[in-house]
Amino acid sequence: MIVDQLKSHRTDVDVKNRAMFIDDAFAPTSASMDMSQVRAMRTTEYLDDETEYIPWKTALTCMDNVDLMLSRDATNADLFSTYMLNRTDLLYNTYGWHVSEDQTDHLLTNLRIEATSTACKYSNTECLAEALLEFQQWQESVTAGTQNPIAVDYRSIVYCNGIKAGSDLEWQLTWDTFVDNKSPQDRSNLLYGLSCSTEEDILNKNLELALNDANLENKDDAYRMMYYTALNFAGRDLTWEFVQTNFIAINKRIEQARLDSVVTAITTGFNTDTELEDVKKFRENPGAVDSEFKEMWDAAEERVEANIVYMANNEAELVQWLTDINAGTRDAFGNVL
Repeated sequence: MIVDQLKSHRTDVDVKNRAMFIDDAFAPTSASMDMSQVRAMRTTEYLDDETEYIPWKTALTCMDNVDLMLSRDATNADLFSTYMLNRTDLLYNTYGWHVSEDQTDHLLTNLRIEATSTACKYSNTECLAEALLEFQQWQESVTAGTQNPIAVDYRSIVYCNGIKAGSDLEWQLTWDTFVDNKSPQDRSNLLYGLSCSTEEDILNKNLELALNDANLENKDDAYRMMYYTALNFAGRDLTWEFVQTNFIAINKRIEQARLDSVVTAITTGFNTDTELEDVKKFRENPGAVDSEFKEMWDAAEERVEANIVYMANNEAELVQWLTDINAGTRDAFGNVL
């Protein structure tokens, strides 16, 4: 069985074939099909020995929806985080935070970024400690007016984790730096970092700035602030409330195509009947009911409906499997020991 071959002799399988096997396992698993998501997840068990970019990128992309669906429950989210921490130790220890003068190997560069961002995302203590150290050094460089010490590839990771662990003081310094910065890439990285807070007051401040502040007069910047906040689990529901309260003004501010992306970012994580009814109810409000938004709301409803079916078909089995594998109580065939 190829799952067992990957766990015992993965190098006997070509790198691209390893990625293809993972992709194929997840491809037929949709919310509309009675297909075990655990069967697909089992193809990722071997990743604790994987150090190649293509299989890792494929696996992270495939597992993104599993992560998103389980993140609505704190216990389930912890189970998935533990699973990912166990898979990423070798990858992070091999490539995390590494910087090379040779930028010609794009796959290696991308692997280093993925190793670092994934480890920090799932709370690898060493990764977080390095991110906070680099954030502190960056703050000192801002105060001193010296060159940014963070490697370009890691700036969004450092800003994000610094803001997530910090307070309004860290947010304010980062915001002031954004206002004074003229580089489009730096501004995007700083906006992403600003959106990573877990503090409700700060996240609401982000949304108000996106709608009203002159420093976000550029539609792309205003959109990014709102979009990145919507992607943050802590900011998703706040962004939905903000969109409902300010729908017409937001549409004028960032325009319909960008508004569609924000609504997609929000509703991609919705997976309950209550959330579905909330979407259905709001789309009937004056301003939101216009025919120009019909396709956006239809897609949002279909998305949430599919997520509800997905959870009904997969949540219990996934939670049990993650519980067992994190405890080391399943054998190579997926059977409970």
